[in-house]
Amino acid sequence: MTCPTARSATRPAIAPARRHALVLVGGFALGACAPSVAGMGAPDAVGEPPGDAAVVTTDGGGDAASPEQLGVLSLNLHCLKTEGTAFTTNAARFAAIAAAVSTEHIDVVLAQEVCVSATENAHTMLVAALANATGATWSSTVALAHRAWDGSADQADEYVAIFSRDALSAPRQTVHRAQGSLRRVMLGATVATRLTSPAGAALPVRVYTVHLDHEDAVVRAAQGREVASAAMVESDNEQIAIEAGDGAVALPLLVGGDFNARLLGEAPQALVELGFVAASGSAQTTRIDHVFSHRSAPLAPALAVELFEGAAAVSDHPGVLVRFVPAPPQPVRLTRVVASGTFPLPLSVRGDRAPLSWDRGWPAFPAAGAGVAVVTSEMPAAAFAYKFLRQDADWAIGGNVIGAGEADNVSTPSFP
Repeated sequence: MTCPTARSATRPAIAPARRHALVLVGGFALGACAPSVAGMGAPDAVGEPPGDAAVVTTDGGGDAASPEQLGVLSLNLHCLKTEGTAFTTNAARFAAIAAAVSTEHIDVVLAQEVCVSATENAHTMLVAALANATGATWSSTVALAHRAWDGSADQADEYVAIFSRDALSAPRQTVHRAQGSLRRVMLGATVATRLTSPAGAALPVRVYTVHLDHEDAVVRAAQGREVASAAMVESDNEQIAIEAGDGAVALPLLVGGDFNARLLGEAPQALVELGFVAASGSAQTTRIDHVFSHRSAPLAPALAVELFEGAAAVSDHPGVLVRFVPAPPQPVRLTRVVASGTFPLPLSVRGDRAPLSWDRGWPAFPAAGAGVAVVTSEMPAAAFAYKFLRQDADWAIGGNVIGAGEADNVSTPSFP
């Protein structure tokens, strides 16, 4: 694979002090080669947000982003703090972020710690900065996580957010079942990219931003499994799969964010178990921010680089940029394990064939029809035994259910 354009290897630096990390992904050199949730106005109060988030679009012209690549930036904004950065105001650091987005031709920003205080609103400030720097039309969606630094001078309401150069649709937030000291959520949306599929059609991509627990490794690992499973189920519900013939599909699906764990930690590895591959070149680093793509996606990471390092720092986290280009997909066949019915408590699935196990369940999420499901691309076409549990603790009544890999498996579990 080659870089999508010569510009990718010779782009100008954001600041004189900036250097790009050089890493390897899949054998390729990676380096220099505003309303908020539905029913609310600006995100200015802590409350229980709905399951679906609203999208807001900012009008502008456009800065000639390449139709041959998709630049995805994951960035933890460190709320509204400027300490440790090169900037004395949030307006200045958000302007620097937007300038980098324009210079680097970034299409999607997966953001964490997008905060709103009594005096500043990171979401609206960044939307305005992006429009000013790029002249482009940007869409965004946010989901409320928790109140940060409650009772202190830094008190603010903290959100995760997705900003997109192209239109966003079907935004969906999921509140994690496993929670630590701070409430955590994940947020997904479908991006109408400029890319085309191998068949020449438009290629929408489903993207997620995540911010996992920072203190409790057990909670963080459970949240990682929730991210992987929810992303698969929701993407299946949104029918983003590209038909590849004979029942096989390719999933244009990306997940990025602050995992608060190195790549080999349990939380990031949960995504690997469900068929995702690390695209951000984190394996040889101590980085806790990662970007994943599903292994079947008709996309390949051509470049990965850290932004905002050293004197150009805009946060206590470096930004992680991955530049994806169209690539032949590696089609997969999906296995769906569905519990038909209505369940007041969350369900999970355990079983005797990987990625299922009898030791720990994969959380099930609402399916497109009735009931809840676990969807995986990693089950072989063979018989397997499985069983649903309530809150991954109480087994369904009766014996194991026998299912088939690479097929739809529907049962109606009941509980004491």
